[in-house]
Amino acid sequence: MDINSRFEYAHRMALISDDIYKEAIDNCDGNYVDINLANVACTNSLQSYEECTSHINVDQILLPFCNKSDPTLDCEVDDFQLAHISHIAYFALLVSYE
Repeated sequence: MDINSRFEYAHRMALISDDIYKEAIDNCDGNYVDINLANVACTNSLQSYEECTSHINVDQILLPFCNKSDPTLDCEVDDFQLAHISHIAYFALLVSYE
């Protein structure tokens, strides 16, 4: 997934609010990676996005975020946790189609 599409994905998954999404759409011209730092409105919009998503596990948004550089944390996920997360995701998908 390219970096620009992560912004759209974050909105679709309700990781960022409609307000943050609309502000960035209006201020950043669809480019959320190589931004012009002089564009303060875009920079502020993307700062809000970063604040909302910085503790999201980008590989699996239903799993908790784990800072792998922190040696005090156990970031391993066992098969039971993955099966549980998969079940929740499947149920959420079914409910969304009702």
